[in-house]
Amino acid sequence: MVCSLVDLDTLYKCVLVSKAWNGDVTPALWRRIPILASGSPKQIAFARLILEDLIADRENDQSPPKALSRNGRFINHVDNYRNLFQVIRTATAIGASYENPPSEEAVFEHFLRKTWNIDNFEALEEYFTTPGYFNMVCQKVPLVRSLTISAAHESCGCISLEMLKSLLAAAGKVRYLTLNIFTFQKKPTVAPPEQSAPGPRKTSDNNLQFHTLKITAIGRKTDSPKDLSWLWNSCSKLTVLEILYIPPPAIKSLSEGISSTARLLQVVSFGRTVHDRDYIELMSHDIATLVGSGEGWKVIHFFQTALFGPEALEALLKKHSDSVKEIKLMKMEENTNIKQILASCPCLESFRTIENRKRANTVHPEIPFKRWVDWDPQTKNLRPWRCEKSLIELAVKIVDVHQVRASPDFEPTATDVTKVRTQHKAWERLARCHNLRRLRLGHTPSDRGRVVALSMQTDCLQLTMLTGLDRLVDLERLEELNVSCMRHGIGVNEVEWMKEHWPQLSKLTGLPKDSLVRKWVEKNYQKLILQ
Repeated sequence: MVCSLVDLDTLYKCVLVSKAWNGDVTPALWRRIPILASGSPKQIAFARLILEDLIADRENDQSPPKALSRNGRFINHVDNYRNLFQVIRTATAIGASYENPPSEEAVFEHFLRKTWNIDNFEALEEYFTTPGYFNMVCQKVPLVRSLTISAAHESCGCISLEMLKSLLAAAGKVRYLTLNIFTFQKKPTVAPPEQSAPGPRKTSDNNLQFHTLKITAIGRKTDSPKDLSWLWNSCSKLTVLEILYIPPPAIKSLSEGISSTARLLQVVSFGRTVHDRDYIELMSHDIATLVGSGEGWKVIHFFQTALFGPEALEALLKKHSDSVKEIKLMKMEENTNIKQILASCPCLESFRTIENRKRANTVHPEIPFKRWVDWDPQTKNLRPWRCEKSLIELAVKIVDVHQVRASPDFEPTATDVTKVRTQHKAWERLARCHNLRRLRLGHTPSDRGRVVALSMQTDCLQLTMLTGLDRLVDLERLEELNVSCMRHGIGVNEVEWMKEHWPQLSKLTGLPKDSLVRKWVEKNYQKLILQ
């Protein structure tokens, strides 16, 4: 257990302490193969280790087993197979100076034979170009639980649909499947391996049942398979589905598979993150078709390349409003009233339209202030939202707020009074979510570790005593508050109020650096972490 928390360099030092430590730590040291920098001493050393073990086996060396023969059984995970393929090529290059140099295929086959406990495997495009490699892949996949089939380069086109079906037919234990195939060949580049019985093997013969399916790509518009029934035969136990991109010809078959077979789905995501913030791959009507084909999903994510529009919203509310617990939404059409999600989902615990950890851009879906308040002029009260009792995490960007510019000698005008009252309504809306623990109204100015320039939002809500911060007195469970890049107006009085009424608040993000309020917090509210 302790070894799993220690980095590889520390583990290597531990095996040198004593014989007893060596025996205890060696399995952990060999548990996974990390990414090794090309041409680095570690990569070359590992390549030599594989080569020496191969030569020893070939020559029937009677000396004690080499390191790979002794410890290969401990390896159960490879971080990156493309990097491993470079190691195999390095070993082959080193062995070229030998009297009987081993081929690249022989080195790879030897490695796979010695590491029979590896639980994940990635079939790269290089493996589909020669019969030797493809046969080795078909022999390896029956032993793994996580399989990635990757032919992602446009110029490759090395895998056919028949080869893919043959590979899946051998994958009896696979529970986690990723398909990343940019283009299909019409005919197999290599023949499938011979089988003991005539005719193609069906996946059902091997009880192949995926629990997680990730479709990064499955062909282009011109060559994508229109019939995916061969895939859905193994998806009756599918609980997690990630669709980064799927071409329009396959949408219909995918939706039919979801409705007829994948009835246990719980977690579904659409789209991916790219640097071009205007780039779209999944349109709202396509998303609506897929979302409407299932029912009772609990977690639904829409990433940057998936455009969420009114059609997708209608399908989501029709099929999943009573079950969904988490929604992440990164891009939407302007006329989409996503407030309806909050108003219609009684089990919703997390609703996020602001997410920086996996985003490469700084544009977020917005909720206009009037839609957020959702005022009923007939009852002269806020309309009830079904998520008020269940909501735990909320990350939204509220816009079109008319701010109040207060000063020490502030004397409100009639217009200022109206602005204050309207903001009171917004905070009263939020105050109804008594179980809220994480509130994010600001967009954090970070992008994968890099600081990016973001303009300060001036049409946002103000968290001041004047504009109604005290309306949030019932949010006693609030733990995190993010107001980054907002003209929020928080001062010492407001932080003192938070300290008194929000006893569980532990993180506050967005206070200006070197400000008086920040210095006050550092001195008088040391429990609060500032970011």
